[in-house]
Amino acid sequence: GGETPGSADQVTFDPTGTGLFSTNVQDAIIEILGKTTTQYSTDVTLIAANWSGNRYVVSNNNIKISSFVYVDIPDDLTQTQYNAVASANLACVNQTSGSVTLEAFGDVPTIDLPITIVVQNKNQ
Repeated sequence: GGETPGSADQVTFDPTGTGLFSTNVQDAIIEILGKTTTQYSTDVTLIAANWSGNRYVVSNNNIKISSFVYVDIPDDLTQTQYNAVASANLACVNQTSGSVTLEAFGDVPTIDLPITIVVQNKNQ
């Protein structure tokens, strides 16, 4: 937070995780999808027992096949939860109308993890 918003061409990626700011990413998303977008945000708890192998399906009626969906982590995670999210290396790997599948490319979480699913839909 606190960074000055910019356009998509101002967003840079730093693989160390220090150079990509959420305000710039949000601006880039809006620019890519068009100026008229609707954003939905929902808090979800990934229940440790509900993983299927290294995948977890999150259902939400706001998700459309054309939605841009990304995962955010709450500011109030405990250190243990934060370590589990970081170790999981989560990514959205499949999307249908009404759901998104997350995959843990690292360690499958063994504790319940609160996350936020953010859905951007272009208005028609």
